[in-house]
Amino acid sequence: MNLYHVELGLPPGFALPGDRVNLRWTNHAEHARTSDRYGVIPKVSTLPLSVFSVIEVGMEGRRVAKVVVRGSLNKTQDAIFVLIPGSEWTVKTVWINEKNDQHKTLDRSRYVC
Repeated sequence: MNLYHVELGLPPGFALPGDRVNLRWTNHAEHARTSDRYGVIPKVSTLPLSVFSVIEVGMEGRRVAKVVVRGSLNKTQDAIFVLIPGSEWTVKTVWINEKNDQHKTLDRSRYVC
C-alpha cells in the first residue's frame, strides 16, 4: 500500500467525499474506543466527513484503501478515525489526541513524497 500524508501531499485528484457515511465497526475498533487512555469514544453509526480533516490516505493501485481523518471531539480533544471506504465505511481503529498535540515526529520514509 502506498501511503500519503497531508503534510507531504495527498494522491493527485484525491478528494474526501463530503457526505455523511454509514459506519461498520470492527472488533478492534470497538476495543479501541472503549479502552482509549483519554476515555470512551462514542460509537456513532454515521460520520459527516465534511467536518473532518484528512491526515493520511492509503492507495492500492488507483483504489483508495484507507483514509485517516481527524475531527473535533470536544473543546480540548480530537478523534482520529482510520476508515476503509466502501458502501459502509469500516472503522478499523479510533483514538483520541489532544488538540494541541502537533505530532512533530512524522516519519517521512513511510510515505510517498
